[in-house]
Amino acid sequence: MQKNIRKNQNLLFFAQENNVNEAKLAYTWFLEDLVFVNSDQVPNVLFKALSESNFKNKFLKFLKAADFNIIDVEVKERRVLPPKVQIDFNGEMFMPKNEETYATIYDVYTTHHSKDKDFQVHFDNESTGTKAFMFLALYILRNENAGKVLLIDEFDRSFHLELAEALLDVFTHEKQLNQFILTTHELSLMDHKLRQDQIWFAEKNEYGETELFSIYDFDDISLSRGDFGYKKRYLEGRLGATQIINHSALLEVLGE
Repeated sequence: MQKNIRKNQNLLFFAQENNVNEAKLAYTWFLEDLVFVNSDQVPNVLFKALSESNFKNKFLKFLKAADFNIIDVEVKERRVLPPKVQIDFNGEMFMPKNEETYATIYDVYTTHHSKDKDFQVHFDNESTGTKAFMFLALYILRNENAGKVLLIDEFDRSFHLELAEALLDVFTHEKQLNQFILTTHELSLMDHKLRQDQIWFAEKNEYGETELFSIYDFDDISLSRGDFGYKKRYLEGRLGATQIINHSALLEVLGE
């Protein structure tokens, strides 16, 4: 393959297209099993699962338990023509073979309960937290979506602390078959029934490179105690990964 692959071509994509089994496995994992929870780019085809009445009832119960005022979710299908010019995995443009091939789009509408009158909201107009929670619910509740690695950046941005703690309980439950990797600045979550090996810190070195390390790496027997408060020790600077801020310099610039 080294003779045939271009310098600007993706090796993994090229190898799996040329039937290299190891590359096929890796490519499939990146394509299907590594999931970025981005509330602005939710693949609405996932909501097709709500056409099953039993799953839809389970989904709505899950939303209600999390204190979302949503009493119904409606999924409407519509067919659209794809763009005439598309971009492949390597960033190259191509023309679809059959321009008249329609794609199916799923529009999702949530029904909110109100004292005066129930009203519908298009999924795109929901809050970031609501969209992210509905996205997660589809992976948490549907067995067909199990065995994935879900990445959630700035986990504390989307959810109230109580809901974030409740989700941690769900993520770490024995019946949950997905893996969740979260980034957060909410220090209180460190003390919410997590094991040492589940808490990792990101710290920049003198060259601006980010280094990762776990509480499990610390040679301190007291850290294994169940009643140990990681947040307090972190605030004391005993676990590293703290941001060094020059408070006086900030105020000096403000005064200039």
